[in-house]
Amino acid sequence: MGAGPARYPRLHRTAGHLVWDEFRNMLVHDRLVFHTAITAMQVGIGFVLGVLLGVLCGFALGMSPTAEFVLSPYILALQIAPKVAFAPLFIIWFGYTVYPKILVCVLIVFFPVMINVLGACGRSIRTSCAWPNRSQPTACRSSGRSNFPPPCHPCSPASGSRPPWR
Repeated sequence: MGAGPARYPRLHRTAGHLVWDEFRNMLVHDRLVFHTAITAMQVGIGFVLGVLLGVLCGFALGMSPTAEFVLSPYILALQIAPKVAFAPLFIIWFGYTVYPKILVCVLIVFFPVMINVLGACGRSIRTSCAWPNRSQPTACRSSGRSNFPPPCHPCSPASGSRPPWR
């Protein structure tokens, strides 16, 4: 009663040399390298756009507590939704072109970058407390710099202004 080769039809069993032959066929005749390069380019464009948008949005929300308070429920709703679920919508909206593929890559990269930039600015998307809140650890305290605000804060030493608590 073992699960030997005789129990499964030939259709479900593939010899290793047949897989290798098909790979070589795809490499030579089906332009596998060309299509892999195009996919890598689309992923790279989506990654760059996602990082840029994430940094810009994270910085803008980090500097504006009002915008963060207003937009945080919508950002959380988009963040917890499965990113692959948006792919059919993007295909319906933009057609079967390069744009839905790039947008899925942007969505995958955007949220982690935005949340990290927002955290570096001293705020968290899950709490709408105004910075500085001495009872909660910030990016500065976790790095051992308890007397300085986060680097992107307007009162940081790089900005030239003095913090109001000094």
